[in-house]
Amino acid sequence: MRRKVVDNKTKRELAELKKRNKELSNRNRTLMQELYQMNSTVEQIFNSTSWKLTAPLRMIKNIFVRFSSGLEIKRKKIAEGYIRSYGSEQEQIKRNNICFFAHYDVDNKIDDHVIYYIRKLHEIGTDIILISTCKNIDNNSIKKASVYCSKIILRENTGRDFGSWYCGIANTDISGYDNIILANDSVYGPLFGLDEIMKKMQEFDVWGITDSYEISHHLQSYFLVFKRRTVRKLMEFMENIEDIKNKRRLIIKYEIGITKFMQRYGFTVGALCKYEEVSEFAYKFSDLKLKMHMRRFFVNPSHFFWKELIEEFRCPFLKVELLRDNPNKLSNIKLWKNVVKDTSYDYKIIENHLRRVR
Repeated sequence: MRRKVVDNKTKRELAELKKRNKELSNRNRTLMQELYQMNSTVEQIFNSTSWKLTAPLRMIKNIFVRFSSGLEIKRKKIAEGYIRSYGSEQEQIKRNNICFFAHYDVDNKIDDHVIYYIRKLHEIGTDIILISTCKNIDNNSIKKASVYCSKIILRENTGRDFGSWYCGIANTDISGYDNIILANDSVYGPLFGLDEIMKKMQEFDVWGITDSYEISHHLQSYFLVFKRRTVRKLMEFMENIEDIKNKRRLIIKYEIGITKFMQRYGFTVGALCKYEEVSEFAYKFSDLKLKMHMRRFFVNPSHFFWKELIEEFRCPFLKVELLRDNPNKLSNIKLWKNVVKDTSYDYKIIENHLRRVR
């Protein structure tokens, strides 16, 4: 009796299995038919005229996607740094300004002209973030700079100064500051007090020391100041910084680009030493060769008008490249020491630096 019950149970299970197998077989057949239809449709699409006509667009899209992904990786790399922090957060909050200072030195030092510069920035109530592309700065330099710097960032040498500024901003909370300063070590100075200049230029949202009309009108980027109300757009501009190797392309996209970008959004832009005023004054005292050149071309004011800028317009900076290389072979460069002696700056700082880097 028991054996009969078991046999009946087995028959029912077998019948259930056959039923399920049949259902699965039917389902598989249906899926195969659908897959065949899909393959047929895809083949028709691939062979269609519209697909062939839009092929270049799809190729461009794929290239753009890959390119955009690559840019994001590069931007992320530019923003990365090896951070050494100094000072306290409480001290930073008390200050009105924050300066992102881009640095590079062939001998992995922070030169005395840089130490003097950041000390003067610190004295007018500025938190200083020094970003260096020297990964092996000597300890003595770090010790001297840390007296005035809230943070020191050592990073890969990508993106030049704009890459360093982006790296600094990306790793720092810049909310709450009245002024954001972008500076670098390409100048000697300040030759005059920065506090009086900061007060004089308060009417502008974005300002620099000199402006230039080479290629297109822009503020020269060795010293730029941004008011608090510009922070959101400054961040937006910086987030698109890329590692551009070609110097001319970099100037067009970033040095000229940041001025145009800020003007596009309605911010007021100004220069302490306006090109029109400086060039008009300098023209009177220029030799015939320079006058002829100025009639045809715009020139770099921080090079060609360096003497007039300091003596007549109280420009607080003198370009390192001008004294080190004199790329335009200006004859009045030999007068630099006498000109600097009439300011508050110790000319021996310049002499010592030039002796090392020339």
